[in-house]
Amino acid sequence: MNQGRIIVITGAPGTGKTTTASAVAKESDLEKSVHMHTDDFYHYHVRKPSAREYDDCCNEFWNVTPYVIKGLCRKEILFAIDHFNQIVRHELLRMISWKVGIETGFKLSVGKNYKFIERYISEGMQGTVNWSSSCYN
Repeated sequence: MNQGRIIVITGAPGTGKTTTASAVAKESDLEKSVHMHTDDFYHYHVRKPSAREYDDCCNEFWNVTPYVIKGLCRKEILFAIDHFNQIVRHELLRMISWKVGIETGFKLSVGKNYKFIERYISEGMQGTVNWSSSCYN
């Protein structure tokens, strides 16, 4: 591959653009020259949390979970769903992504809205989380 050329790799999300770009870079000895131009790529890469991030995540999870339970007990379903979806689910997925990061050396992306996280967790853990889009039948 000649230096000075620009290769543009396009495609729908999840089609392997990043994998292809990485392979091209490694094969051409230009690995350090490749620029992954996506504003979101770094954001979805699992990073080791700071002590503060970890504490904040755990506190938010454990402090808001009782509100979900109270809402369900009081039959305030919309209140419970809102707190679960807006806060508890997000913090739970952050914790699971950190577990995955620890197991993989923090060298992967779980994708936007954690869409690839199922690839990296055990069947046992998958059984503890309802991955369906609807909570109720």
